[in-house]
Amino acid sequence: MTSHPHDALFRAVFSEPENASGELQAVLPPSLAARFDWSTLRHEPGSFVDEAFVGRHTDLLFSVSLRHNRAERAFAYVLMEHQSEPDRFMVLRVLGYQVRIWEQFLKDHPDAKRLPAILPIVVHHGERGWHEAVRFSEILAIEPDDYAELSEFVPSFRFMLDDLIQVSDEELRDRATATAYARLALFFLKQTRRGDALVQGLHVFSALLRELWRTPRGEAALATLLRYYVTVKEGTTEPLRQAVVAAIGPKVEGVLMTIAENWVAQGLLKGKAETLLEVLEARGLRVTSEQRARILACTDPTQLSRWAKTVVTATSADALFAP
Repeated sequence: MTSHPHDALFRAVFSEPENASGELQAVLPPSLAARFDWSTLRHEPGSFVDEAFVGRHTDLLFSVSLRHNRAERAFAYVLMEHQSEPDRFMVLRVLGYQVRIWEQFLKDHPDAKRLPAILPIVVHHGERGWHEAVRFSEILAIEPDDYAELSEFVPSFRFMLDDLIQVSDEELRDRATATAYARLALFFLKQTRRGDALVQGLHVFSALLRELWRTPRGEAALATLLRYYVTVKEGTTEPLRQAVVAAIGPKVEGVLMTIAENWVAQGLLKGKAETLLEVLEARGLRVTSEQRARILACTDPTQLSRWAKTVVTATSADALFAP
């Protein structure tokens, strides 16, 4: 299974606690955010999204200690919505994911007497904004007059929503708790699919681009953002190149050229890998998801050429990987 470009960017940026911390603090109510020691934020392994929704949702799980009791840790569960149209029953899916997190927690801590709190957060970057339920009570077929009597017997929670389309570029830029990389990533997620909106609004983030460029990993971070743009956006990338140079200065030109050359090389390798898979399919040779992932992830042109020769006479996909 290949990684969706939105998924790849989101994970590349927000799986790092320093970037996730600011986003979480910006989304949570200030009084609630103040209860946690954000220096203890830790990215937890695993994904809890149904396989059928992997192309539409991406999730990250974090744990963080409470200030008044560092031994107690809560979970922050961040789910990003990829699709343009919001998921009508997202709040039900969030409940299911929370149950899976608790079940995994009990497997890892069989002697636990209580379950940790889970703070569910949904980041949506669809073009039309979020217009579905955020509270579980909103999807129940219960009239308001009856809910008071029934509320003790049904789940009752809401998720916190970060609907990027409803946040102005200036507000994203001014999220003081978030790193420059995190704020720029949210801006790219919000605007890349919206025509020329990203290039036209990039001047708002000029100072953040320069701040990112000066960080130890600034060059790699900038490459990640630009790679996402090229993958998602159709058409010429020249306007974006000009905007980045205008923001950072001529010194970035050399890096942009290197990035562009790498994109071309990666595109050629990806084309060879996809052709190899097409040949396997045409010959009726079954390919497992692991084998598909290995072929698509290959960056060695010699290995791809060797596989291309082998596939002509191979009797199974396994033959490609034989010693």
